[in-house]
Amino acid sequence: MLARALLTIALPALVLLPARGADAVEIDLRWELERSDMLRYERSRVVLKAGEEELKDPKVVTVHGHDIRDGEQYTPMSPALDDLAAMLAFRIVPVGSKSTLKVDWHLRRIVKLRVKGLVQICRVDGRIAHLEGNYTFKSRGKDRPGDKAEIRRGKAAVRCIFDADGGYVTKARVDVAYVREKLNPKKNEKPTRVDRTFDFTLQDVKRFRYKEFRDDVNAAIERGVKHLRTLQEADGDFKPRAKYKIGTTALAVLTLVACGVPRTDPAVEKALNWLFRQEPKKTYDQGVALMAVDRAYMPDYAKGKRQRDEKGHLVRDLPDDRRAWCMRTAEALERGNASPGSWSYPRANPMIIPASDSSNTQYAALGLRAAANLGYEVDEKTWMGIIRHFRVHRERKGPKASVSLVRKGEAVPNERGAHMLNLESVPECAGFRYATNNPNEGAWSSMTCAGIACLRFAVHHLDAMGSKKLTPKLRADVDEMVLGAWCWLDKHWGVDRHPGHHANNWYYYYLYSLERAGIVDNVKRVGGRDWYFEGAVQLLARQDAEKGSWNNPGKDETPQTCFALLFLKRGTTPLDGPGSPAVTGK
Repeated sequence: MLARALLTIALPALVLLPARGADAVEIDLRWELERSDMLRYERSRVVLKAGEEELKDPKVVTVHGHDIRDGEQYTPMSPALDDLAAMLAFRIVPVGSKSTLKVDWHLRRIVKLRVKGLVQICRVDGRIAHLEGNYTFKSRGKDRPGDKAEIRRGKAAVRCIFDADGGYVTKARVDVAYVREKLNPKKNEKPTRVDRTFDFTLQDVKRFRYKEFRDDVNAAIERGVKHLRTLQEADGDFKPRAKYKIGTTALAVLTLVACGVPRTDPAVEKALNWLFRQEPKKTYDQGVALMAVDRAYMPDYAKGKRQRDEKGHLVRDLPDDRRAWCMRTAEALERGNASPGSWSYPRANPMIIPASDSSNTQYAALGLRAAANLGYEVDEKTWMGIIRHFRVHRERKGPKASVSLVRKGEAVPNERGAHMLNLESVPECAGFRYATNNPNEGAWSSMTCAGIACLRFAVHHLDAMGSKKLTPKLRADVDEMVLGAWCWLDKHWGVDRHPGHHANNWYYYYLYSLERAGIVDNVKRVGGRDWYFEGAVQLLARQDAEKGSWNNPGKDETPQTCFALLFLKRGTTPLDGPGSPAVTGK
């Protein structure tokens, strides 16, 4: 492997080009980014052939030092066609006066595409190089499961200005034209013709854990919390996402108290009063409500040593009627599963057997973990069922591979070689899927993170109850599945999108899932990448400059803002953290 992840298509080299006079100009074209450094570009405009401007949120494109490994062209798991322009603009630097490029992409929605072309240096002004690239697009070739369309008769022209001293592109313009044809078009359905021009301008450079990083994060949290307060309704609830009014309000309470707002704060008190008047029936509502109560009634460190009861649970000042509400909600949640350890969306017709999914199961596990912290006795078969659920929802026939994980407490002496630390062999590199009723479904990064956290929750609570079913073999199986999941995340890495998801939806939900997996499994770095730094920089770039919120287009902003804040604040409590039941040590 290269000592540093250079954003080139081969090893960097010194380039000698003739200048206007007789002397040659020496220029070293290479990216000077470490694996967790980040460039931020503003996509200033996207112009259609007709002259109409089209600006889409977010307007920020990010480029990371880890995007190229071993000199190979970076291929994200599920890019969109708009991503293609940024990749051609920022990630290609020639070696010598010109270099060829050939790469296959499996694009979102799902499109077959092969890119082939030539990039070269056309002019050098001092240490500034002007680059040009010309590319052709065509179909990738053989179909893969899930292919829906292909690109034909496509081309792109790229013009970049590269600062050799800084080690990055400062401006770029990309002209893209292609024809997109569906593999199985409807009657009279014509191919789509696209002709666009993309302009990019460098906005700033963020080096690994730059000096102002912590101040920037704290300021973003403060602005986000301030905006979240404005989303509360007069009766105490928060503006809901779809039909999940209880879950949305509970998520807001969880976020506020995780960000340091005390339970006695009027906004939190009003929301809790509203919450305890409800009777949640849905898995998400029940799970998040229990999480909110668990966190809101967590004893304060400042009050001295925390007291535990005879079963190892923290003693809390939770009123009896509210405790009874929690026990009732937890019992309904545990009994409401599709099968022990697997949950789904509740069905109106009880005769229909619902299909379980990993997202509902994740929030049920989170809710039951919170309920266990509050004293609820979760059935042994439920935790065993959670392990079974993720075994069933795991990808099949994953390849042998290796992954480097740096855990909490382990030093990273050399940033450049961090991706080689603690390298572990993985028998099966496999992520976790959302559901099993789609034969073409692959793993999602959010569900892979969910699997990591839920498997660790299950083992921890089985251990706490001294379960004889938690055999050494089962522990080893869980460790292998978790390691394989981290390996999958490493191979499909991305914090600027939702890797694996065909439509790139639920981005902020994914980042919160990543935060949870990292905290619960005590992982600081994956493949040398500081997941927290990279995710936080993305969130800093995407926060609304005026309101302080985060929002996906077309989505309600309350949950998206909550997920972003919980990531930035590291809102998940560790397995051995406050509130967790004591482990027997057996």
